[in-house]
Amino acid sequence: MDAFKVLFFDIAPQNRIAEQVRDLLQGTADLSYQIQLQVPNSSDLHEASLELSATLAALKPDLSFLLFESGQLEQLAPLFQLFQLLGIPGPAIAVINTYDPREVVRALDFGAADFLIPPIRPAELLPRLHHWTGRSGRQKLPGYDLENELWRKPIIGEDPAFLAELRSIPVIARADVSVLILGETGTGKEIVARTIHNLSSRSAGPFVALNCGAIPVELAENELFGHERGAFTSASSSAQGSVQSADGGILFLDEVDALPLLTQVKLLRFLQDKNFKALGSSKTLNANVRVITASNTNLHQEIRTGKFRQDLYYRINVSTVSLPPLNKRGNDVVLLARHFLSKFAVEFGKPVRDFSPCALQKLLFHTWPGNVRELENVIERAVLLTENVTIAPEDIQLPIFDSDAEFKSFRASKSAVVKSFEVEFLTKLLTASGGNITRSAQVAGMDRSAFRQLMRKHDISGHELPPS
Repeated sequence: MDAFKVLFFDIAPQNRIAEQVRDLLQGTADLSYQIQLQVPNSSDLHEASLELSATLAALKPDLSFLLFESGQLEQLAPLFQLFQLLGIPGPAIAVINTYDPREVVRALDFGAADFLIPPIRPAELLPRLHHWTGRSGRQKLPGYDLENELWRKPIIGEDPAFLAELRSIPVIARADVSVLILGETGTGKEIVARTIHNLSSRSAGPFVALNCGAIPVELAENELFGHERGAFTSASSSAQGSVQSADGGILFLDEVDALPLLTQVKLLRFLQDKNFKALGSSKTLNANVRVITASNTNLHQEIRTGKFRQDLYYRINVSTVSLPPLNKRGNDVVLLARHFLSKFAVEFGKPVRDFSPCALQKLLFHTWPGNVRELENVIERAVLLTENVTIAPEDIQLPIFDSDAEFKSFRASKSAVVKSFEVEFLTKLLTASGGNITRSAQVAGMDRSAFRQLMRKHDISGHELPPS
């Protein structure tokens, strides 16, 4: 068998990453490699391009590693284009000393077939080598090709904005950092979290999902960190919390904004050093857990109103995935509807095959306030009740437009805006005055009793606010 030709073009030799990867390849017994390590003689981009061009033409490598520092990507993008211009079939792999998912995505956009982030581990490199050695042409890896369904099998959609968010998922999964998933209820936040788990180095570990909005306030800390026997009246035995259950894997906290402030403080401490204490225990425990959070609210607004800690927001928001609502995803409604139709036709043993054109039109014109979850429910009901091979418009039961309900919705929305303004206005005044109600009322041009009444309306206490 001919030797597998590997080129290392190292633009950041001071990091010695190329030598590390080369040593890993040379230590692999089942494959034979012809390895060439090259450092450009000049830091000038034009000169480096000429050197790479000459080397590619002479060597025609089966696999190339381009190694560079974070921040160099925009300048070095033309180097990736040389592979296509010269017709080099072997893939070019970006090795980037960065943990910024956006920078890695840019490398993929510029033509990199894959990426590696130092330190390079054999468990990450060697499986890829088996894949690369079987290539017949320069293609994108299945895990990062949006046209390939392998990694995003449970996630269905073709809308460009939706795909733009999905593209970052494999990159985010590889970097062991906190992730915040934003999106309305029913947009598929947990599915994205599970996909990140499946693609991450923690895929063999547990995936523990906890809906913070479903936990009574007084039990939030117990659900997260567990308790010792006797910690409270009904604690007849010790129990571990979700953090300990997720040790070695991923903890997914949905509706994280619903956590009470005291529990937010303890979650922040855990995220900082991975240490925690169970309720009623003086013993400090450690858990190796990656935390993914999700929210369907405006967290910036929650921070302004004092309901969510700003320092916790920065800690959970290292990487973000923002899922668009279904009514912004165009023809994805049809794709998802057909997927659910096939699923429930098999589940219910029905010979249903498709939708009539009028039925599809009805689906496309609905606003889907409940997003994908609502669509799934509607299609499940339609398949269950129909006796036809094709779903007709009358099989699709959607909420009837109610003008009075719409009017109430407007009034409720207006009330929410007014409430938000009043809370933010009061909070800023009291914070600036160090909690002094009389001074705050004077600045607001209000009578002190009226100011106090507005504070009671929104359950705000002046002495609870820190001085500015």
